[in-house]
Amino acid sequence: MPLSDIPKGTDTYIDANIFLFIAFKEKHFEESKDFLKRVHKMEINGFISIVVLDEVLFKLIQAEASVTFKIPLHATVQFLKKNPDKIQGLTKCWNGIEKILSLNITILDAPKDFRLVMHNCKEYN
Repeated sequence: MPLSDIPKGTDTYIDANIFLFIAFKEKHFEESKDFLKRVHKMEINGFISIVVLDEVLFKLIQAEASVTFKIPLHATVQFLKKNPDKIQGLTKCWNGIEKILSLNITILDAPKDFRLVMHNCKEYN
């Protein structure tokens, strides 16, 4: 079913791909963007899990690190493990997660404040 066909008031679990299509302007970009607008306007009840947030954050960190430090995408994890202080210099990934957290989405099985998780990740690598 296309996202645009989801009826108003429907409880919908949102997969990480929806956010990643938008972040990376990939296929389904417009459809995903329109869908999240409907969620934000509370036409649709959106739900995600902490696993989705974690996956999106990981992919955003990888992408930003690859561009910022001019390293291949596949090498970002090893690079950041060897240079954990570099994580603090990233900004787009954290802003992306903040945008998700600002939507009218219910986070299932999540700590009270995922921002604390983000802070700890940045602070303690």
